[in-house]
Formats: sequence, structure tokens, C-alpha cells
Amino acid sequence: MRAVLALVTLLLGANAANAGLEICNKGNAAQAVGLVYKSGKAWFSEGWWTIEPQACKVLVGGDLQVREYYYTVKNSHAYIGQGNWFCAKDESYDLTGADGDCGALGATSRDYSLIDTGEAATSFTYDLVLNDAAPIAVDAGGITLPADAMTESFTRGQQGEPFTITARMQNCTSEDGYSACFVYAEGWRWAFDTSAANNAAAMAAMANLPINTMLYISGDVLNYNDITVDGLMAKMEIAPPDANSATLDMMQGRWVSADDAQSFLDIYGSEQTSSYGTEISRTAVITFPEGCPDGGPTDGTTLVLQEMGAPPEDALCYDILSISPEKMELMYLPRGNILTYTRG
Repeated sequence: MRAVLALVTLLLGANAANAGLEICNKGNAAQAVGLVYKSGKAWFSEGWWTIEPQACKVLVGGDLQVREYYYTVKNSHAYIGQGNWFCAKDESYDLTGADGDCGALGATSRDYSLIDTGEAATSFTYDLVLNDAAPIAVDAGGITLPADAMTESFTRGQQGEPFTITARMQNCTSEDGYSACFVYAEGWRWAFDTSAANNAAAMAAMANLPINTMLYISGDVLNYNDITVDGLMAKMEIAPPDANSATLDMMQGRWVSADDAQSFLDIYGSEQTSSYGTEISRTAVITFPEGCPDGGPTDGTTLVLQEMGAPPEDALCYDILSISPEKMELMYLPRGNILTYTRG
């Protein structure tokens, strides 16, 4: 019996030593996780692994063969991806070519986050940390914020130029040691550093808001950088959807050009990333002004794309001719050529 127990212990130890990629669920609710990785020239997508609260599961066994893996979480209000779009299915799936035409695979495009295991790691453990408490109530009447989030936490004007903006929620993220929540207002990208003296209740609520939620935000401006504003938030309130909210919501996700299957648009909140194949060409901010920046005429809903890091005079202006869940038609102004995209 002791020999058998010793053998079992040895085998378990060997498995632990060659754990490969392990994900540990540090939250209070079970989560279903999907994974994407590249082997050779092909991208593979698999799911779903259900990981119970405070439990771990090995998603890739043996020594790791690649450095970068991407994960997504199914049906969680607390998960926001990083704009890496790959194919997945609602049911269990194992797909090859996950960076290609999702429709041809009988799949849909989902947003994934990066797991960087390092240059030489043969095994890696990643802690999945999601806020499962959901302090915000969402019902037919809209979103309800805590009273403290809607009450000024400091006197505006003492730490910078006071402001009040109507903004769209983008996301809250941590990257390279910098953690912040971001919104867009009139083409500006507003950043609220989680380590700064923002309204704590508002920041906690913001971390769980659906993307593109309309907000009234008041506070002080700390700094301006190209198209980014560093702000200090005194309070936040929910604003009603505007005339373009439904259009932007329908634009979310991956689109592929009807003229070139290698040309993609990935729209995440108010950001659009253009790519050809696997190469990203630019990321731009989406706005819906009354007309083109150069004053040119428009006939429908005006869409302007301001590339990050580019001068304002290089902004691209379009008319949205039509949009549905599966098709989008844009007219590039002033040339008048029509660009057609279908859901990727």
C-alpha cells in the first residue's frame, strides 16, 4: 500500500512539475475560459474549460512551446478583453485558423486578452481575477450607481482645470504597471489613473460598466497629451444614450472587406483597428460629428476616424450608408467610393 501511495505521489508531482499553462480562478464564481495560441503558422482556438472558484486547471499540458497565449471568459460581466479578436463557438470547440473567417468555421469573433509567459518559461500559472460582486444593478430602468459615486469627492478647480464631460465608457485595464479607466468624449481619450485620488466609489463602479455606456463625469484636468487627457474624477453619473449609441453598438466586433478577405476592421468601444492579414496598420478614434472636419457636406450619419498619433488634418471622414448586424456600407468622402464590410 505504501509503495502504491508513493507511486501516486510521484506521478502527481511529475504532473505538477510539467503543468504547462495553468489558470487559477481567484474570483467567487465559476468561469468558462477559452484559449488561443499559435503553432507554426496556424492559430488554434479551444474552449471551454470551466474553472471553479479558488480552483486551478491546466489548459496546456507539458512544456510550453510558445510564449504568448490568449484567453477569453464566457458570459462574464466582469471580463473586458484587450482588443485581440479570434474565433470561438458558444458550445465546446476546437478550431484551426482562429484568426481567419469565423463565419466559415461556424464560429463568431470574440475579444481575448494576452497571457505573456516570458521568454524561456516551460510552465506558467496565470491568476484570473474578476470582480464577481457586480455592485451595479442593471434592470429595465437602466444602470444604478452607488450614491457615493454620484457625489463629489473633492472640490473641483483646486487640482487643475475643472471639467464636466459627456463621455462613452471604453474600458479599465492594467498594462506595464499602469492601471486606469478610459472614456472617450468628443474625440479625446480621457484616462483616470486608479492610483490617483479619484472618487473611489465611481472608479469601482466604472470597472463593471458595459462598454459604450454614456456617462456624465466631473473633475479636474491634470494634463493634456496629444489626444489623451489625464483627469481626476470627482463624480460620475449615468447619461442617456445619444443619437449614435445604437449605431456604435452595432459596429462592435470584427468586419472583413467584401473586396479583400485579408482586410479587417476591429471595433472595440470607440477604437477602430485596421489590419491586413495579421499586420495592424493603424488604430483610430471613432467620433460622430455634425460634418467632416474640412467642412465638406455629408448626407447620412458622419463617421470620422482620427488615427492615434496623427495630426487632426489627416482624419478620415465617411458617411454610414447602411449598417446591420451582418453588413456595413461606408462612403469615403470626398472621393465618393463605397466600402462594404461583412461580419468577420
